[in-house]
Amino acid sequence: LAGMVCWLILRKMPDFDRSRLWNGRDFAHHIARSMRVFIPLGIFGTAFSYWYEPERFLSFPLAAPQFWLMVMILYPVLSAYPQELVYRVFFMQRYSTLFPRQWQMILASALFFGWAHAFLGNWIAPVFTTLGGILFAHTYLRSKSLLQTAIEHGIYGDLLFTVGIGWHFYAGSI
Repeated sequence: LAGMVCWLILRKMPDFDRSRLWNGRDFAHHIARSMRVFIPLGIFGTAFSYWYEPERFLSFPLAAPQFWLMVMILYPVLSAYPQELVYRVFFMQRYSTLFPRQWQMILASALFFGWAHAFLGNWIAPVFTTLGGILFAHTYLRSKSLLQTAIEHGIYGDLLFTVGIGWHFYAGSI
């Protein structure tokens, strides 16, 4: 719902470049960069999950493989894309004058993203989403593509759900 509201507001902004919603320019270059960052961070996330909650490690795909597969497909589309629309595209378009330096915008976007996950009642969600927010904001500013950023967000989210700590990131964890 928030994503749709932000999209409607963005459509009415005359200075908003709509190509940022699906920009595929230099897609291969940006996805390669994302993968170079994802591999070490993915290894860290996997190891962290195994160390922090070994009883949950890979429990989702093993216990409910069909539901897990559905989440792997739908999470990037129904969750990551709308979140990136709100926390990157809309936020950066609307508040760019408040944060004139790129690092300020990245930090503000990341803190906003992390704070939005504080209601989940655990430390993992706001900490991981703040760190992810830094990464996703940087990707958005570099690629100027919501599509690229949402794919990156979706890959990280799918990994966290797969390795066992994804339950910290949805309201069912409360």
